[in-house]
Amino acid sequence: YLILLMNNCVKWLGELPFALVTNIHCSLFQTIFLYLVIAGMALWLMVKWQPGLWVALFSLWGCMLLHVYWIAMRSTQRKMIVYNVHDYTAIDCVEGNRVQFAGDDTLWQLPAAQPLLAARSSMGVHAARSLTFRQHGHYLTFHGQRLLIIDSSMPQRAPPEKFRTDYILLTHNPRVNIRQLDSFYAYHTLIFAASNSAGRIARWKKDCKVLTRECYVISEQGAFIRSFE
Repeated sequence: YLILLMNNCVKWLGELPFALVTNIHCSLFQTIFLYLVIAGMALWLMVKWQPGLWVALFSLWGCMLLHVYWIAMRSTQRKMIVYNVHDYTAIDCVEGNRVQFAGDDTLWQLPAAQPLLAARSSMGVHAARSLTFRQHGHYLTFHGQRLLIIDSSMPQRAPPEKFRTDYILLTHNPRVNIRQLDSFYAYHTLIFAASNSAGRIARWKKDCKVLTRECYVISEQGAFIRSFE
């Protein structure tokens, strides 16, 4: 009964307004330094071990340096991420401490959004409009790179001139084949989202191997990350 009471108390405290502090990033080395600060201060105060104060001070200094380095690196990050989320399309375009989302907006109402929130927290970014991000329907550009999202069947007749793009993202099991894509688009890499069935991905991979096309399978290789200098 005491454990049940304690759990209910913790749950009640967690539901209070402003009881939780989110979006706090702390790397592994920062965590180690903070533990050294606590241990050093405890040894200095409780057992009068004088070097403990120096351990705590140097550890605090190291933690602050790591945090400054992380802020500097965060301000220069430029990357496009296609997440490994089953049944949904989720793309983040990161520029400094800002991130622009493209994909299925309904995802944010579901538990499946938690990995995305954790990734954003680790990168130290918040949702804001990116100056280099442009989206027109299923076509988006970011830092000069172009990505086309295909989630449905394609027209039967090919255009007189191929449409140029850097990446093509196939998602939600579109009824297309790789040879058909070659007649419509000039592209560099095919990306197979986790929302596609395993059987369809296997057929696409086989076609890519025959046609010597570069492909990336998110369900097998993890999130697709393209960094920009």
